[in-house]
Amino acid sequence: MAGLAVGSHYSSVAWRTLAALDAARNGARDAGSSSAPGSNAPAGLRVSEIARLQRVAQPSATSLVNRLEGDGWVRRDPDPADGRASLVTITDAGARALADYRASVATRLSPMIAALPPRDRSALARAAELLADFAEQLEGGAAVP
Repeated sequence: MAGLAVGSHYSSVAWRTLAALDAARNGARDAGSSSAPGSNAPAGLRVSEIARLQRVAQPSATSLVNRLEGDGWVRRDPDPADGRASLVTITDAGARALADYRASVATRLSPMIAALPPRDRSALARAAELLADFAEQLEGGAAVP
């Protein structure tokens, strides 16, 4: 995966999905629990939740998960809360691919940001904070005006 180019054959939705799955895995690891309190099941997301988070139709999310699973970047495990459903979790290979992608983006962006005057860098940092806040609000179900 080393040298994974920005703009590789995966869409931004794929990278955001991997990031969400990575956060779910790390959150469960940090909390010492999993997605289902009191269970030993892996932390993960249902395909329907991936579709909601990424604002795509469920068939699109299913296709994406199938593709990521085929590449070994995610896996499906039975949902202990519902035997009919599965939880999608990121694999170690998927986490490495995500880290490589993020490093590639950072490598390309760093010189551009460094070339900005300090005032513009400060404005960009503040804008990033605001966008992160907006994203959290939207994930929490806030209405979009």
